[in-house]
Amino acid sequence: MIRSAAITLFALVSGIARAEGESPGEPSIKVRPEVIYRQLSLARRKSSAFHRPKEDKDTVDQLYATLRYDLNWEYEDAAVLEAGIRTPRESPNGGTELVIQQGFIESQLAGGLFLLTTGKKVEFDGPGILMNPSDLLNEDKDLIDPLYQREGKFFTRLAISGVAGKVGLGFIPLRAAFAGKGKAWLQGQTQIAGIDLRLQATMQSEDKATTGFSASRFFAGDRLELHVDGRYQSRQRSPGEQRERSFSSFKHLDPSMFVLAGGRFVIAGKRSATIEFMQNQSGLDRKEFRDFLASIEAQDEASNDKKPDSRFLGRTYAFLAFHDEDSLPKTRISASVLQNALDQSTFASVELRRSISPLISLSVNPTFFSGGTDSEFGEMPFSSIIYLQATGRI
Repeated sequence: MIRSAAITLFALVSGIARAEGESPGEPSIKVRPEVIYRQLSLARRKSSAFHRPKEDKDTVDQLYATLRYDLNWEYEDAAVLEAGIRTPRESPNGGTELVIQQGFIESQLAGGLFLLTTGKKVEFDGPGILMNPSDLLNEDKDLIDPLYQREGKFFTRLAISGVAGKVGLGFIPLRAAFAGKGKAWLQGQTQIAGIDLRLQATMQSEDKATTGFSASRFFAGDRLELHVDGRYQSRQRSPGEQRERSFSSFKHLDPSMFVLAGGRFVIAGKRSATIEFMQNQSGLDRKEFRDFLASIEAQDEASNDKKPDSRFLGRTYAFLAFHDEDSLPKTRISASVLQNALDQSTFASVELRRSISPLISLSVNPTFFSGGTDSEFGEMPFSSIIYLQATGRI
């Protein structure tokens, strides 16, 4: 009943917004409603340290609806508001929650030389396919569930663009905290000899300096792309942000590197294969991971600590992916496998997505977690998850 009412209200608001945008003298307005409904079939793993006999379900259904407004004034100033109604992941069979996915303004200054951006915006950076260590705005990016990558981050940035590239200076606040808890933020981008070079740096009172860097270039007539994507952090994050830090041999004041390197081969058209290798110097080794899991197993079922992480916690990984939009009309096929090289556990996923009309697409996405006892993916609370999803856009 709640979900039906939410979708009906969504459609009504969309219609009202379209009517208002047609008034003369108003800024140009685009309204983009989207509704996603998905069902999940979960194979519970009772031996997992994260297993919650009373909380975990065998089937879950989720609603995720967004309504985005794009306002533009003479192609110089813009405002975006994207509101969402979603089923909370922590309580998927409960009610719905409202969330502002994005809410930001962008304004061109000095005849377009500068661009000011402020508010909450979805923005990703870096050439890595699986993850982007150099993307300092999104260090806590959800790597398991793509729907939770749709919520933006708060920041203010002034950027200048020119022939040589782009430079931005900004500030990333920590919500409900003093300004000193936020991060000063620098971005730079240029191209030298066909190599796309990007640099980021943040400075914060506790974490001190963190530097992100990436480089990518196409070879062989744009058939082969090679890239490196990494960051150097002068201090480890606090256990309050990354709970596994309490079990790592790297202490808070220790510096570390996190580097990804790989390549993407364009087989033909929209068909490609990707291979990447990742090394997180301060990630957990096998003994540290066993200690971490032991602490999880000791937690009460109702505790938030009993829930799995949406980040990868290990030290060394290999990733292989295939993407194809050419073999079947209106159909996208993707397959990938990620392996923790230290414990040999794997995270594999296949997706088949088909557009059945300009407005509606359907997809099926089976995901598998496998590995031995005390391994990263072998201890996930589910051995497999099958997603069935319908997406409607207007």
